[in-house]
Amino acid sequence: MDVYQLCNALKQRVTVELQEAVDPAEKGEILVAALYELSRSVLPELGAPKTSRAYHDGQGAVLDLITFIAIPLIRVGVQQQRGVAVLSEIAEGCLDPLLKKKLAVYAQELLAKSKNREVRHCGPQGRPWFPWLAGSVAAAVLAVYFSWQSVGPGAKPKVLTVAAAPQAAPVAPAAPQAPVCTPPVERAAGDAAGARERSEEEARKADRPAADGGAAAAQRVAQLQGAASSQGEQTTRVRIVNNQVLVPVTLKNGGATVRVELVLDTGATRTAIHEGITGRLPIDLRLARNSQAIVADGRVIRSRIAKVDFLGVGPFAMASLEVELIPYHGSEGMHDGLLGMDFLGKHRYQIDMEHELIRWF
Repeated sequence: MDVYQLCNALKQRVTVELQEAVDPAEKGEILVAALYELSRSVLPELGAPKTSRAYHDGQGAVLDLITFIAIPLIRVGVQQQRGVAVLSEIAEGCLDPLLKKKLAVYAQELLAKSKNREVRHCGPQGRPWFPWLAGSVAAAVLAVYFSWQSVGPGAKPKVLTVAAAPQAAPVAPAAPQAPVCTPPVERAAGDAAGARERSEEEARKADRPAADGGAAAAQRVAQLQGAASSQGEQTTRVRIVNNQVLVPVTLKNGGATVRVELVLDTGATRTAIHEGITGRLPIDLRLARNSQAIVADGRVIRSRIAKVDFLGVGPFAMASLEVELIPYHGSEGMHDGLLGMDFLGKHRYQIDMEHELIRWF
């Protein structure tokens, strides 16, 4: 059994076990056990880094498997300290620098999540919140009691006159600034690093011979990138719907071009489009490989990975990009998928929510 088959078999087994598990602690145990299985069987089968096509394919499958296990482990909220230890241990013994970095990034993100969880259960200066709150309430009750005793029943309370502080000269209000929102940063540390790793993987894939359509797309990408670098800051008009940023995206494949709206999602490792788009964009599903994706509510769904010749957003574009085809059963016309970190991680940008713009730098 090769690396790709091992990864798929482990994904399927973990999916079944997670669906049967109810207790979060049990789910955490399943995910930690999957990390151990990754270390015992998958990484030894992958072996030392090589420059062959087979190794690069296996490396991509292992990267997907690490994300498949680590993201639910971060979200489930249990077994975090143990997960940090296992991820760090696997990273320490991993021979592949890209996989080592991926494992280390998820270990750091899991550690940060566990520390945030500890802080939320504590009061000021890290003390447990319940004793601190009880002490504060007791002090307030005693203060009221002694104040009443000092006045006495039926006595006229003393009135203290406090001199008013001199008022400062009125200061002219600052000019209102347009609120500019930046993408969520809670997951940015792990996702941005994961995107850089995927970018390196895609750069290696780009060195392989491309089909005629891919070569034309690559030429178009080079033209767009040159134009963007010469014009400085660029903007792209977006739509804000229910606090989601809908980005206009151009997809090309097999000589056809479609324009879609994708949700900007820094939590998505790979750009994903709904399966219905394949009715407008000729994608050979026979060449697509089966995969699995984790959606926002934590469910694991079946998906397929396919390649498109061209993806363009504003002044930037990518050639020969792998996208994930996912089923969609929501309202028609809301959006067509997710714009992931495989594109976003390569560009600096800011989101102007008030003016519904992306500013590219």
